[in-house]
Amino acid sequence: MRFISFLLSILILFCFAIVGIGQVSLERFGIGSSIIGSNIGSIYVDYTGGQPIVFDLNDQNNILSQGFQQATISGVSTHGLDTDFLVLVYPNPTKGIIKVDFPWKSADATIVNQFGIVVRSFSLTQHTIYDIGDLPCGNYYIRILNENKTHHLYYKIVLIKN
Repeated sequence: MRFISFLLSILILFCFAIVGIGQVSLERFGIGSSIIGSNIGSIYVDYTGGQPIVFDLNDQNNILSQGFQQATISGVSTHGLDTDFLVLVYPNPTKGIIKVDFPWKSADATIVNQFGIVVRSFSLTQHTIYDIGDLPCGNYYIRILNENKTHHLYYKIVLIKN
């Protein structure tokens, strides 16, 4: 039985080594399958890249099946990243003064507390400085709506005081 466990462990490590090589997508790419024989029956292992691996252990009376889903390997790209919506809200955490920078001419801002209650609403220009120092300490969320009213951006602000 230990020999079967050893062979099964080697096979699993081999499968992960093959799947982890390179940076190509292995979806729908069959790697193979194997049967390991023993005096108690056979172990059937079926494995493919990006698909479930299933282990079947058969001792002539019972069949044990166990499987898991492999992670799909795929590339990541930043090509086409839209920088028109880059908004800076800083410093965070703040002691009261927040600065908001964005690429549009104007925008509307709403600050809500952790319960969703609106505590401030105001208009922004490209480089706005706003004071929230009179609010109690806590977590707040600022929603920025661009000038065309097409994009809502949300940022968390932490207000601290000494």
